[in-house]
Amino acid sequence: MIRHLRTILFVLCIPQLFYAQTKYLNQVKYWDYRHTFKSDFIEIGSQNGQSIPIAYRSLEDSIREDTPLSSADLGWYLANLSTEYYIASKRMYLPVSEHEPSDNVQVLIELSKALNVIDRLDLQAEKMFGCELEQLNGFIANERRIGSTLDTSLHVKVRGMYASADQYINLIFGLSLTYQFLPEGTIVKGVDLKAQAKEQSLRLIGFLSENKWKIQLPCGTNKDDIYGVRNLRPYAPMLKDVAKTFTNKGDLKLNFLLRTSRSLSNLFRKSGKALNDDGELAMLLSVTRRERAVKRIEKLTGENRWIIYPMIYALVNQSQTNSRLDSLINQGELLLNSTPVGGIYSSNGLRQAHGWSTASYFKNSELARLSETNSTEKVKFNGLDFLLLYNIWFIHRTGI
Repeated sequence: MIRHLRTILFVLCIPQLFYAQTKYLNQVKYWDYRHTFKSDFIEIGSQNGQSIPIAYRSLEDSIREDTPLSSADLGWYLANLSTEYYIASKRMYLPVSEHEPSDNVQVLIELSKALNVIDRLDLQAEKMFGCELEQLNGFIANERRIGSTLDTSLHVKVRGMYASADQYINLIFGLSLTYQFLPEGTIVKGVDLKAQAKEQSLRLIGFLSENKWKIQLPCGTNKDDIYGVRNLRPYAPMLKDVAKTFTNKGDLKLNFLLRTSRSLSNLFRKSGKALNDDGELAMLLSVTRRERAVKRIEKLTGENRWIIYPMIYALVNQSQTNSRLDSLINQGELLLNSTPVGGIYSSNGLRQAHGWSTASYFKNSELARLSETNSTEKVKFNGLDFLLLYNIWFIHRTGI
């Protein structure tokens, strides 16, 4: 009888033991990835070229003479830091790695510097295009480091190119999650970081709205756009919904953002944008409170395994009633388990067994991941997609 009872108790404990082991191993990977990211993919600071991520670097340590600093990845970096702070402030991380910060202050300082990058890119953008005055108006430019990706010198040269539509969307996505997860009164050097994230997001959306959802170049600049029309009109309804999450309905300052627009289907029909392969659309929907958006998110994300977006939507909307949520959390756990200990990489033109070999698992479609993974270039990626997935999964699993 006692032996049977022990067997039953052991069987009942298997899921908890498996979860504890998974939680431990993936948390070890989390801090190792964070350490690698800070060592190889970013230089934290307040100068040009600092506190903005590099998307990928060569496994062979080759010198890249013109290295893009990713404004899009800056959005994911912000989201990762804010969710990391949220978890750490509740003392939920396990002490599993020497790379874990000793206190939450370090994370907040890192987050503060990353938020300040947006103001830097905004303030300096006009002068990069020959304008006389600097303006903090929502028009942003990119920075590019001239030299090796491994160059940690503070004296980096920087040149600008105006940001693309997807970079605006990724930044707004990251700022929205920063606002969502930071508590009121999170102050660093006299600055309320939650209020700063709100102001920056509304500034970016306001700039687009005032320019009819196009990225308008400053002071009469007229240059050929080699990357195509930078038009965000298809995303206008979702961008307006994002603006609503920051404010009350009676806020007169935001009336210009909340005008009635044409239906989403009409906008996409005219733009030719594919509804089944649009990571930016899924991003924006995940941080809105648009009713029944979860069905559209699941349709967008199902074919590409972008499981992170419906998980984020559930947190933003505090919805635990989604019938698929438990399944998504389990899928997230399996995806986390599949990542290699040494980091996310692509080499020798072979698709890696872990399937993560892409600059961003949750922005590229399944087809794009296959194509990129089969590249002959040997590269290592910054892992921000893994880091954010881990934190979103962790918050769901622990119920904090």
